Amino acid sequence: MSDPLPKKRVLIVDDQRTNIDILVGILPDFERRIALNGQQALRIAQSQSPPDLVLLDIMMPEMNGYQVCEILKGDPRTRDIPVIFVTARKEVADETKGLELGAVDYITKPFNPEIVRRRVMNHLELKEKRDNLEFLVRERTRDLEAAKLAAEEANRAKSEFLANMSHEIRTPMNAIIGMTDLLLETGTTREQREYLEIVQGSSRSLLELINSILDLSKIEAGRFRLEKIPFDLVGRMDEACGSLGVRAYEKDLELLCGIAPDLPETLVGDPLRLNQVVVNLLGNAIKFTASGEVMLRIIRDESDASQSDAIRLHFSVEDTGIGIHPDRQESIFERFTQVDGSTTRKFGGTGLGLTICRYLVSMMDGRIWVESQEGKGSTFHFTAAFGIGQRCGAATDPLLEQRAGRDGGEGVSGLRVLVVWGSVRGRKLVGEILREKGVVVTEAADAREMFLALKGEGAGPFEVAVVDQALLEAEASLFAEAAAGWEGSVVVLLPTHRRGEEAEALCQSVSRRVCCRKPLKRFALLSAVGQAAGRIAPPPEGGKRAVPAVVNPGSVQALSILLVEDLVNNQKLALAVLERVGHRVVVADDGEVALKLLGESGFDLILMDMQLPGIGGHELTRRIREGHGVPPERRSIPIVAVTAHAMESERRACLAEGMNGFLRKPYRPQELLEVIAPFVGGGGPLRGEHPLRGERKPLPGREAPVLKPVEGEAASVRRQRELFVAEGGERLRTLLRQMAAEDARGARRSAEWFKSTALECGAARVRMKAILLGSRAEMGNWEEVQGFYRELAEELEKVKAALQGEGG
Repeated sequence: MSDPLPKKRVLIVDDQRTNIDILVGILPDFERRIALNGQQALRIAQSQSPPDLVLLDIMMPEMNGYQVCEILKGDPRTRDIPVIFVTARKEVADETKGLELGAVDYITKPFNPEIVRRRVMNHLELKEKRDNLEFLVRERTRDLEAAKLAAEEANRAKSEFLANMSHEIRTPMNAIIGMTDLLLETGTTREQREYLEIVQGSSRSLLELINSILDLSKIEAGRFRLEKIPFDLVGRMDEACGSLGVRAYEKDLELLCGIAPDLPETLVGDPLRLNQVVVNLLGNAIKFTASGEVMLRIIRDESDASQSDAIRLHFSVEDTGIGIHPDRQESIFERFTQVDGSTTRKFGGTGLGLTICRYLVSMMDGRIWVESQEGKGSTFHFTAAFGIGQRCGAATDPLLEQRAGRDGGEGVSGLRVLVVWGSVRGRKLVGEILREKGVVVTEAADAREMFLALKGEGAGPFEVAVVDQALLEAEASLFAEAAAGWEGSVVVLLPTHRRGEEAEALCQSVSRRVCCRKPLKRFALLSAVGQAAGRIAPPPEGGKRAVPAVVNPGSVQALSILLVEDLVNNQKLALAVLERVGHRVVVADDGEVALKLLGESGFDLILMDMQLPGIGGHELTRRIREGHGVPPERRSIPIVAVTAHAMESERRACLAEGMNGFLRKPYRPQELLEVIAPFVGGGGPLRGEHPLRGERKPLPGREAPVLKPVEGEAASVRRQRELFVAEGGERLRTLLRQMAAEDARGARRSAEWFKSTALECGAARVRMKAILLGSRAEMGNWEEVQGFYRELAEELEKVKAALQGEGG
C-alpha cells in the first residue's frame, strides 16, 4: 500500500551528521533536504522549491533553531511552512518558547522512529487540508466577489433602466397632463370636461405607478432616507383627507378623520412619507368601498412609554368595503400582490402601495397589519414613532403657521350646539372636536330628532346647529318645520365636490348659515361654529391663499425666453403656457441652435431640457457658463433645468453645474410659471446680465405699490396687515439665524411664510423678495440670500410705514 503523501519535501536542519542520518532513515518515503546550519536552512526554505515541512534542531552554532524559526515565521514566503523542533532540550520552558515562536510540534531526542514518522505525516496532512481549504476559500471569495460585482452591475442596470423608463414615460406625459390642464381651463361642454377629467385621472394614475416603482427601487437599494423635521400632525392629516375628499364623496362615502385631543400639536419626523402611507391606506379604503364610511383614527399607542421628547402613535383606517379573505391578509403586503387578484379584476392598482407602506412604517420604527372580515370591511393599522417638537422655531411646519390663531377654539367655549347628521361616527367626531373646546353638544340623527331637540322642554336654546347637507336636501320640509321660530344659526356640512352654483344654491336655502367643507377639518369646523355664533369674524373674501391656476395676461412684465426643447409636443405646451401670459419665447430644438441664438441676441432666461440630441443640457450649460460660443455678458444668464428625470441626484447635479432652477416633467402650467417667477423682478424683466452673486440692480419705473388693494372689510384687512408686520419682525430674526447656519430648508420655509402671507395682505413687493430669497436659499447662493434679506426687511418696513400713513 503506497503512502498517501509520497515525495513530500522535508527539510532536516541539524549541525550533527549523526542526527541527520537517523532522521533520513526514519523518513525514507519523503524527498529529504539537508541543512547543517541556520543560514543554509533559510536559503533552502526561501528558494523556488521550498520544503513542505521543517525538522529543526535548536542547539546550533552562530544561529540557533529559535532564531531560524523566528525568521521563517516572519517571512511571508515561509511563514506557512510547518516547523517541528527536534532537540535534546527537554525543559518545559524550551518547548513553550518553541511553540510561542510558531512551531507546530516539539520532539525530544533520543528519537522514537514511529512517533517522528507519524507526527511528520500528521502535520503534512493538516497542511495539505489547510492549503486545500485556503484554496477553496480563495475560489469562493473570487466567486462571491464576481457575484457581488455582477449584482452591483445588475442593480446599476436596473436603476438606469428604471430611470430611463421613467424619463421616457414622463416626457410624453408632460404634454398630456399639461395640455389637459390647459383645456380644462377653457370653455368646454359637460361631456368634454368629463372626457378630459378621465384623461387627467388616468395620467395621474400612471404617474403614481412610476413614482411607486422608483420608491421601491430606492428602498431596495438602501438609498431611501427619512427626514426628521417638525410638522403639524392635525394639519397634515387634514390635508391627507382633504386630498381624497372628492374621490370619497363622488362615491357617496363619508370620509372622517378623528385625532385624539391629547396628542402633541407638533411632531418630529417625515411628514411627506407619513402622508404617503396615510393617503395610500385611505385611497385603498375608498377604492374597495362601495357604500358607507371610511375613517382615519389616530390615538396614542398602548405600548407608548411616556417620554418628554418622543411618542408612539397608532393609526387606523377603517372601511365598510369588500373585506379581505383570511388567506390573503398577509400576502397583500408583498410586492405586486392585489386584494382583488382575480383575472377579471374590478379594481386597479400597482400592487406596490402596501409594500412601500410596510417599508416606510418599518423605517418609522413601527409595524403594519390588517384586520378584516370578507364582505364586511377592513381596518388597516400601523404604528409609528415620532419626536415631540415645538410650535415655534426655525423649522416649524408651514401648515401649522397657516392656521395659527385661526382655530376658533377660544371663541366657541360655552356654546350650546345641536349636531344633526345621519352618520353615527360623524356625529361623534363633531361632538369630540366641540366638547374638547368646552361646547355643550346634543346629537340628532335626523330632522325628527332635531325637531324634538329644538322644541323639547328643558332643552334650552341652541345658538348653532351643525347640519349635514344630505339631511338638508332629503328632509328640507321637516328641517324647515323643526327650525321654525328658532333664532340660531346653521353650519352646513358640505361635501368637497359640491362647488359653484350648486353649492351656493344649497347654502342660500338656509338663512344665517356658514358652510364648512367635508371631510371635516378640526380648525375649520371650530372657526365655522364660531362665525355662525357671531363670536369670530369671517375671513375677508379676498383672503384665500390659493394661487390662480394661470396668471392673467398682462399681470407680469414679459420675459424674453429661450426654450431649448427637442420634442414638438413639449414645445407646444411650454409655448401655450408662456405666451398666454405675455412672455416672448424662441425655440431651439438642439444645443447647437441654442448656442447660435445666444450668440446673436440676448435673452432673460433659458428653459433647458436635459435630454437633447447632440449637445446635452448638462454640456450646453457648462459651455454657456464657461463662455464657449456666447458673449461674456451672457455667461450668467439664468438657466432653469426642465427634465423628466425624477431622481433627486439629477436636481443636485443641475444646481451644482450652475443652473438657477429645476422643474420636473410632467409639470402643471402653474408650476412652470412659478419656477420662472423669481426671474421676473419687481413686475419687470431682468434684461441682459443676471448676476449669480452680489447685489442686484433695481429696475427703474417698474416698482409695484407697497400695498395693493385686497378684498374684504377695511378694518379686517388692516388688522391682518398689522399682524403680518408684527409677526414679520420675528420671522426676519428667525431667517437671519437660518442664514447664519446656512440652513437652506429653514430659510425656504421662512421665505414661504412671507410669500403666502404677503399675498393675503396685498404686499406684492414683499412676496416677490421672498420668492427670490427662497429660490436662492434652495440653490445655496448665500451671498445673494443676504442681499434679498436686506431688500425683504426694507420692504417690510415700507409696509409698516404705509400702514402708519393710512392710520394718520
